[in-house]
Amino acid sequence: MKILDKMRKQTAVYWGSPVRTGSGGWTFATPVELTPTDGTGVRWEDAQELFMDPQGDSVLSRAIVYPGMDVDIDGYLYLGTEASLASDHSDPTERSDTYKIKQVQKIPTLKATQNLWIVHL
Repeated sequence: MKILDKMRKQTAVYWGSPVRTGSGGWTFATPVELTPTDGTGVRWEDAQELFMDPQGDSVLSRAIVYPGMDVDIDGYLYLGTEASLASDHSDPTERSDTYKIKQVQKIPTLKATQNLWIVHL
């Protein structure tokens, strides 16, 4: 097991592929559970860090997440399992415990065999 896999021991739910509805809302792809057993688990740090968003504005993060897969800016993440969500979880914007992805960085390892994704929420 590689070092990046060892650090991602938490489970999260990810809503990606956000598309504007035209009426001020969003539609999302079906949520995906990111788990350590399939290599997509996360390391979730409740940490505030100043970063620059894609528009060039300084933003203070709510959390920094290291997922085991690429995620979309404007997607959402929830720390926990899909089973711990309410039955209807198609719209993460209706929940207070999901967080919008504001920045994604992708850094390859030295041998370029894995990527480290750093996500600011």
